[in-house]
Amino acid sequence: GFIMESGLPPREQWSSWADFIMSCIGYAIGLGNVWRFPYLCYQNGGGAFLVPYVISLVFCGAPLFILETSWGQLLSIGGLGMFKICPIFKGVGIAAAVMAFWLNIYYIVVLSWAMCYLWNSIRLDSNVPWRSCDNPWNTPRCRSEYDPLPCANNRTIAKYFNVKVLTSDHLNEYRKQFFVGPKVNWTVCTAVDLSVQSPVKEYWNHKVLGISSGIEVPGGMRWDLALFLFIAWAICYLCIFKGVKWTGKVVYLTASFPYIM
Repeated sequence: GFIMESGLPPREQWSSWADFIMSCIGYAIGLGNVWRFPYLCYQNGGGAFLVPYVISLVFCGAPLFILETSWGQLLSIGGLGMFKICPIFKGVGIAAAVMAFWLNIYYIVVLSWAMCYLWNSIRLDSNVPWRSCDNPWNTPRCRSEYDPLPCANNRTIAKYFNVKVLTSDHLNEYRKQFFVGPKVNWTVCTAVDLSVQSPVKEYWNHKVLGISSGIEVPGGMRWDLALFLFIAWAICYLCIFKGVKWTGKVVYLTASFPYIM
């Protein structure tokens, strides 16, 4: 047979079919579904985006997923080796490995961001660091919903973040696109450039990412993010270093966690 001729050592088997199914669920459900898919769907037409998505899923994504998992289980070989059974498909295995390599690199960074926010949100009260503008990283342009922005004639706009208000037309257009709560005091500020930013955005740009003033300024090392990135990679290693029997138990948590969140 193909396995005997390849000279590969025997591999571990899944403890049960449930371990394998949960591993497949964990492989299929991740950041792309929980975080990126809703954003892409919203940015590209809402329901209309589902048409090309379903077509791509039915004719490309699902067949490749089923082919990879079924051949992998039959031959007990990884993605690079199993396509040798049909040399014309050898490039498919290489492409899948390269794609998984790059996805892991930048998805793990997103996980480190999430861990950073999770750590900084563990507080006994509601005073999270991105709630107000009274922090060292905030700029004079920062305005929170608890700190209304005064206009030239002493009127206020209670909520108007990360945009510019110049005329009443701008304000009316903004109100059409976004929900306006009943407690918001909307007043038109004319002939004044009200370019303001929310404390949430400033926390993200200045505290978490530490974005510099330009591409010519490299900025400093984000040691806190480096620590969270190391922890994320360490968790990944601990989940797989003992083989599929250990991984099969870990996926019960990792596969169900996105649904719980």
